Amino acid sequence: MTKLDCQVHGARLTNDRVAAIRRSQARWVELAEEAERWASFVEERRAAGVEMMDSPDVLRNQAETYRRVVRAYALELEVGKAHCACCLKPFSERHSSGLYP
Repeated sequence: MTKLDCQVHGARLTNDRVAAIRRSQARWVELAEEAERWASFVEERRAAGVEMMDSPDVLRNQAETYRRVVRAYALELEVGKAHCACCLKPFSERHSSGLYP
């Protein structure tokens, strides 16, 4: 298994990890776009007088959260360490689920 150097701190990620991150990023982007489309649809239907259970604001917040996950993955690729999608800081002992040293 070969490793790739990360740009900033010289940390190393396996090629498999990089590929998994890129696949995940692509999927999270798709989910964000889907949430944005659904929010627009809900707004259009509400404007037409149709009662919808979903909230466009909630859907847009979900889309923003998904984009933050993509950003957290980008930071992991850059630095070589997983980052929190909420605060975008590197995972620490407090954050650790045991998956990252």
